[in-house]
Amino acid sequence: MRKILKQIEKHAIKNGVPILHKKSRRLLVKLVKPFCNRNILEIGTGTGYSGILMLANSKKSTLITIDKSPDRFNIANQNFKVAGLIDRVNMQNIDAIEFLEACTQKFDIIFFDAAMHKYKEMFLLAKKMLMDNGIMIFDNVLKLEKTNKTNETKILEKVGEFLGLVKNDSDFTIKVYDIGEGVCVLNKQADNCQSH
Repeated sequence: MRKILKQIEKHAIKNGVPILHKKSRRLLVKLVKPFCNRNILEIGTGTGYSGILMLANSKKSTLITIDKSPDRFNIANQNFKVAGLIDRVNMQNIDAIEFLEACTQKFDIIFFDAAMHKYKEMFLLAKKMLMDNGIMIFDNVLKLEKTNKTNETKILEKVGEFLGLVKNDSDFTIKVYDIGEGVCVLNKQADNCQSH
């Protein structure tokens, strides 16, 4: 498994393809390891790196992974095959919002590494799909703050709206990790859940 992950890392560096920051990878592994034989949803397949990492560290779990880019879809498909995990993966080449609007399945882990300006909309659609005691993980929530990209103020405002929304949602406990490009972890505690 390490071999394919190293290959993907090298390819990403060579071709300028974004993958999880090293510290964010460690956090993701720590978060998914307690989950065994569970359902995982990934929004933003990319090269398949995060999906492989999650499946390798969450034994017997299955993954639905969504990406609308045909190129990324094909690269990830090949990487899942090489990793020997393709039988545990359901890849869908579809827009994330379209998928979330139609999906009726429940998940124990939902990982987002997609369009940050849509995190609020995605969260509102996905929260009904998360099992009690499940977790949602959002990558890149501090990305623009860290890079000082002033030309992307609207995206920064959207991410701020998303963080404000989840901090005030009583169904979840929240922690934002200032590592990599920022990781937001939401834990849906059964005791906290209220009927809406």
